[in-house]
Amino acid sequence: EKPKTGLLAMIETTDTELQENAQNQKEETKERTEDNLVYQANIADLTEARELLSAAIKVLTKYYDSLDKYDKEEAEEVKVLPGEDEARPETWESEKGYQGQSGAGTKVIEQLTFILENTEKEENKAHEDEMSAQHAFEDSMTKLKEEERELQESLAKLKKTLAEKQAELLESQKSLKETIAVKEAAEAYLLKIKPGCDFITENYDKREEHRAAESK
Repeated sequence: EKPKTGLLAMIETTDTELQENAQNQKEETKERTEDNLVYQANIADLTEARELLSAAIKVLTKYYDSLDKYDKEEAEEVKVLPGEDEARPETWESEKGYQGQSGAGTKVIEQLTFILENTEKEENKAHEDEMSAQHAFEDSMTKLKEEERELQESLAKLKKTLAEKQAELLESQKSLKETIAVKEAAEAYLLKIKPGCDFITENYDKREEHRAAESK
């Protein structure tokens, strides 16, 4: 097939660019939608984890606080049992009462708090990344939409110009056809009267001689 040139080539190129633009918009929208779904699922998991951790820390803090209070009250009420020299165990003073569980509980709460803080950081980072990705997507779509508008305007102008050129060509062809018809009609008429013209031409000299003789 003979390659297109001029306006036809420009129209074909512009149309191809429009199709590519539409495909890019479709693919970017699909990718953004998929990424957003992943983000939403991730945020749901992080939110659930944050809420569970917060609840666990609250419950454990309350529990170990009450345990500390109970240990202190109990320590004050300890009496010397029969047969014992003293009521308090050897570790009582060093542990300030029965606080072994409380100490372990504090470590658990610290670990949970550390995990909670990192979960919150991860959640905030996910929000920031999503916002950045959404802004980048919107900027890209704005640019693609502007390119699409310009290409559509360009294509419309090219097609209009092509239509005008085709109309001019048709008019030229019509005029040429009419001109040829006139020429052919004239040639046919000349051919028709040619014998008479030839006769006149051939006998011109004789007629002139006759006229000269008649005038004497």
